[in-house]
Amino acid sequence: MRIAPFAFFPDVTRQHIFDACRATHRNDEAFAGALAVYLSIKAILYSEWNGNNNLLDLIIPELPDTGVRDRLIQINEKGSNSSIAEMAQLGTNGFVVNSVPFAIYCSTKILDLGLEEMFRQIISAGGNTDTNASIAGQIAGALIGTENIPHPLILKLQNLPEYEWIRQVINQTKLKISEINHCLSLQNRKYFRV
Repeated sequence: MRIAPFAFFPDVTRQHIFDACRATHRNDEAFAGALAVYLSIKAILYSEWNGNNNLLDLIIPELPDTGVRDRLIQINEKGSNSSIAEMAQLGTNGFVVNSVPFAIYCSTKILDLGLEEMFRQIISAGGNTDTNASIAGQIAGALIGTENIPHPLILKLQNLPEYEWIRQVINQTKLKISEINHCLSLQNRKYFRV
């Protein structure tokens, strides 16, 4: 869940992602899951995924041979017309092989469902709903931007004691995205330095 901010920095390597995972998760599946989330957000930042093309086709080839990759392939074979409830049958618990591929698939439904409905369907699917909704929300949010978050959700957010801090983080992230877009116009589009 915590890997998303790495996507906003240009000098991140696979080793950085691996090291971040190792702090709490000491297995290859956790690394593959974190890498899949990172690659999903990078595909948005680099304008490779616009919500209408196939995100899974973009990230699967970049993943190591793991259960996470296998599950993403399985989801991809089922097709984009499957509902969130149908995909939930593959697993929604906290095990990374279930949660990350499920959340990534859910994020691909953002343009069809909207943010609130996407969250409703993730929660209705059960399992590790906070993790699944967080990961899907991070990816979907990177795609739609803060200006497309429904106003009732913004009002709920503004009532949180942490709202000012959240607003500052969002503004800093917008600046970082602008910097990345500028850098991309000056160099080749590569997800990693090495």
